[in-house]
Amino acid sequence: MSRRSERILKLVELAQRRADLAARRLGEHQQRQRQAGTVREELANFRSLYGEHRSRPGQVMTAGALWNSHQFLGRIDDALGQQQQDLERQARQAEQLRQQWLAARQRADALKLVASQLEKADTQRQLNSEQQLADEMSSLRFGRASHD
Repeated sequence: MSRRSERILKLVELAQRRADLAARRLGEHQQRQRQAGTVREELANFRSLYGEHRSRPGQVMTAGALWNSHQFLGRIDDALGQQQQDLERQARQAEQLRQQWLAARQRADALKLVASQLEKADTQRQLNSEQQLADEMSSLRFGRASHD
């Protein structure tokens, strides 16, 4: 293996590690994104249940309790809005991480291709060199045999 091939193989390893790291970061982010989605879903379910409980037929509430309930629903709605914004931000970030992973993987694949081509070229040079040596040895033997 030539020095050039050895250097390319080191670059391939480095590129593959970077692609693996990018994939791991993407996976971790997607896990956090799913968790945030679950939190938003649970919050929306809680808001729905609380709203249903508040509006049961025959339920009488004082003005203060109604005000507090309305304020509480407002805070839940605010939290839902913030959670939705967070999910949208995370979706954008996930797309950025996905693009980074794709680019890293493409770099690694391209370097693997170059390494493979260099290895083939090295092998061909080695075969050509061995063939040339064999031809020279044969020529020397043939030349000696014809002089004897």
